[in-house]
Amino acid sequence: MEIPEALQLVAAGMGSNIILKNSSASYFISTAGSEITGTKSNLEEKSVAYSGQPLADYILDYLLADNRSASGNTNRPVIGNEFIRSQMLRNGLLDATLLGYSEAAEALEEGNHLVTTVTEKEIPMMVTLVRSDSLQKKIPEIAALVRGYEDGVSAIRDFPEETRTDFLLASGMGSDHPDILLPSYEPPAPVKKEQLREMIGWLKEKAYLSVEFNDKAMADTLIKTY
Repeated sequence: MEIPEALQLVAAGMGSNIILKNSSASYFISTAGSEITGTKSNLEEKSVAYSGQPLADYILDYLLADNRSASGNTNRPVIGNEFIRSQMLRNGLLDATLLGYSEAAEALEEGNHLVTTVTEKEIPMMVTLVRSDSLQKKIPEIAALVRGYEDGVSAIRDFPEETRTDFLLASGMGSDHPDILLPSYEPPAPVKKEQLREMIGWLKEKAYLSVEFNDKAMADTLIKTY
């Protein structure tokens, strides 16, 4: 689950806890021949599309935080369908957008440009959320879930580099492209408090999250890994 959605559920009164951060990545792609070659490129009057989800909005703000040209005159259209967003980019109707692995790989195959990659090392994106009552009633099952995640990550990290294409196809991620970094597939770990606090502040500022969501609510959202 995307972490802003998890926090919104907690804020809405659903007693739940984040038990671990999941591996994930997002790719900032610009169209072929674009002047956007880095996160500090001139974005004035450029169209940079995103899904409309809070996480994608947050990632764009994170990427463009030091880009003065992005503050006022950058068009950020909301296009919820990733396939349509990708097609618009590849047909020159957008200057840049955020894409997942499969669409990003196809876009690069057609000569579009990978500006940068964001993984869970920089931003916590996906998390595992568990109902609070399950933390007391289903401890063995939750511990098994975390161990299973750890075993899966270990298997992925041990996957021979020469068979990366086979791994991508087997995992449903699609065709391979050597320029695209995969998620880092780190062992199970909780979300760092400082990262969570920063995201909560941004979500409240953007009105994605109630201003009443305080540090105590944040602390209650977190849980030790098993």
